[in-house]
Amino acid sequence: MSAVWEPPKGRLGEIVAYKKARCAGAEGLRRAGAWPREPGGQPRRKTPGLADAIRRVRQTGRVPIIAEVKRRSPSAGPIAPDTDAAARAAAYGRSGVAAVSVLADEAFFGGSPEDVEAVSRTVGLPVLYKDVVVCPAQVELARHCGAAAVLLIAAALAPHDLRMLLDTAYDLGLDAIVEVHDGPELDRVLEMGGVRIIGVNNRDLQTFEVDMQRALRLLPRIPGEVVAIAESGYRSAQQMAEAWAAGADAVLVGEALMRSPDPEALVREAREAYARLGEGLRPRAATRRT
Repeated sequence: MSAVWEPPKGRLGEIVAYKKARCAGAEGLRRAGAWPREPGGQPRRKTPGLADAIRRVRQTGRVPIIAEVKRRSPSAGPIAPDTDAAARAAAYGRSGVAAVSVLADEAFFGGSPEDVEAVSRTVGLPVLYKDVVVCPAQVELARHCGAAAVLLIAAALAPHDLRMLLDTAYDLGLDAIVEVHDGPELDRVLEMGGVRIIGVNNRDLQTFEVDMQRALRLLPRIPGEVVAIAESGYRSAQQMAEAWAAGADAVLVGEALMRSPDPEALVREAREAYARLGEGLRPRAATRRT
């Protein structure tokens, strides 16, 4: 039996409180029919689902990286504050990544829903709407911005809220990465059922401390039928290769790419490291490990 969920504390608790206050106003606008609008009033570009795109990496020749557009973060401060989101995402797409993640939060990460919309119209890849999602209005906005998937953080959400938001995403045709950062959270998510993508975050979002062994410990416990993503702290092709070898179907890379003077070169190094793994990539077990 997994541990009982407790409301988040520290930095994550601060962000969750802010998001809930913002959602209270957004829900009122939604009920009045004034929000969310269709961004730009133009049809959204159709892109493959995130899970399908990651599964097809080997067939398409792309590298199993979700490349992130992130101008700043609460832990790192300013990273690349003047970045044009669409231009950076286009460069990622040319380098051959599998998908793009875009920060939709302005207060803590310097992003916006408009960034998500701009990227979704620029790249023919799945786009992850990256935010601390706490209410259905945010999921609806992600869809209206053209995203293919949303992030749902297990530590930020009571189990019934996580279930509700996951079902909301599925009902709207979106994928969802359910993010965990320790064993009890992973147990809780697996017990819930119906989760198609699990992300393991090496960063504890309450303290912002990073433990690069976290994903290596938890990835082998994710059933093979679930897409597994390793997140946070990846700065080299070698680190990414270790995650792939441990069972990651993809690695989410943000700060290293944003700080790199040549992000396409880092992706090329990662592609070469992935190719060297070759037959050494062993599939995870088809059923849950206890």
